[in-house]
Amino acid sequence: MPRRLKVKTREKGTLELYAVTESPEGRWEIGWENLRATLLGKLITRMPRSAFNHVLNGFSQPFVAALGLPPDGALKKLARPGCAKQDLCPLHDPRTCSVRSNKLPWCFEPEELSEFGEPTRRIAAELIFLWKEGVYVIAVYDDA
Repeated sequence: MPRRLKVKTREKGTLELYAVTESPEGRWEIGWENLRATLLGKLITRMPRSAFNHVLNGFSQPFVAALGLPPDGALKKLARPGCAKQDLCPLHDPRTCSVRSNKLPWCFEPEELSEFGEPTRRIAAELIFLWKEGVYVIAVYDDA
């Protein structure tokens, strides 16, 4: 099960993380696995467990070196920032129903994955909301 936590780093201060576990076969946790091969999944940083354990024990340099793209940078990389529900939603407003909006509505689902099923779009929306909050989403894999 993914976990959300805060870690202190010397290089970047306190960071909020959302850690998804990657199995030895390379599969992510249930729900998140569907995102792995998509553009959104490619924007999630893969983190070696050794670097993740280092930051949990107070040694942050290997973790920060492997961190990759910040949350706001990941949002800027989205080719289609709009909502997948724009044609169906009676409340759709192009000014707020975009990842670039400061008032993103709770019902937002990324247009980037409009061809996927509802469960995948909900996980993708959760990812977008985490990034909007400034949370680093990482996939932790075993490197030993």
